[in-house]
Amino acid sequence: MDIYILDADFNAIDVIDDYEYLVWDMAFDKNGFFELKAPATRLPGIANGVYVYRSDSAYTGRINTYSIEGKMIVASGFFLEGLLDFRADITGQSFAGCVETAMQRLVRDNCTDSRAIPHLQLDLDKQRGGVGTFSAFGRSLSRYFYELAEAYGISYNIQCKPAEGIMVFRAIEGVDRTQAQSVNEWCVFSGALGNVNSERYETNTDYPNIAYIFGENKASGGQQLRESVIVDLSEGGETRELFVDAGDIRKEGGISDTAYKELLRQRGLERLAEEGRYETIDFTIATDTDMVFGLGDICTYRHSLTEKVYNLRITEIKETHEKNGMKRNIVLGRYNLGVVEALRKER
Repeated sequence: MDIYILDADFNAIDVIDDYEYLVWDMAFDKNGFFELKAPATRLPGIANGVYVYRSDSAYTGRINTYSIEGKMIVASGFFLEGLLDFRADITGQSFAGCVETAMQRLVRDNCTDSRAIPHLQLDLDKQRGGVGTFSAFGRSLSRYFYELAEAYGISYNIQCKPAEGIMVFRAIEGVDRTQAQSVNEWCVFSGALGNVNSERYETNTDYPNIAYIFGENKASGGQQLRESVIVDLSEGGETRELFVDAGDIRKEGGISDTAYKELLRQRGLERLAEEGRYETIDFTIATDTDMVFGLGDICTYRHSLTEKVYNLRITEIKETHEKNGMKRNIVLGRYNLGVVEALRKER
């Protein structure tokens, strides 16, 4: 596998095929990263390069740091999705619609014109994801989008296209490959099938299930009070409270009381998804498997010890390429189910 070092305009300035290792860690709900170790003779290309590109991957690295260690050089950085860490929404606008449309609008409003990210373009809006009311004022676009990924199951990717000299922002949501459906090819991981080499299951038992969301100040009887709403997912059981400061969500532009409270409720659901119940399974997959799967896909997992069946989303795929071959580590994850159900009711 060849690794291309590209300049700021996506021109190839070096091709590396003698690397010692390449770690390529792609994620659905957080920024991914890479690390490359190669002979120090590759220093000129890495020192003058900006991007690390693979033609067989939808992800492209951006070089943040490099170090010289004896006769080797180690370069590392985040993927292009991390560029949105450096853009915050300063428009203060709120809007209703589906998740993909909201993401595209936030990128268009904050990453173009005088604040443009060079070469960035938008993919076709397919209007995917659940419907809600969205506001990200003052927040990192990257962090906000990953909160939406946890709550709605739709994330994003910035794909580099060197031949065209562009990179394209696009929404990704994965495919249902569980045994509970018959439309797509199944993807089943199990030690009994011989495609899992090791596994680690983790879940939490204490998590917030009720959120108190406080918005901006309002005048009432000569006092300054804050607009507030409550999102309760406790279902009558023991409550564990979460305070959410949503003072950055402003009531302006003729927005109605109902629409403003819906914005506050949306923020509460996003925070409950972020802080709430989760299940993850971390395992190494056999390299000779011929199953079809990708980041964001929902797959079936049969635990070798408990024999319990899980239908979980692939939230991380970590590839480690070395001279003697390639190893893939998979993370399956599921977040606060109460939040997911609450959002589904709105679709």
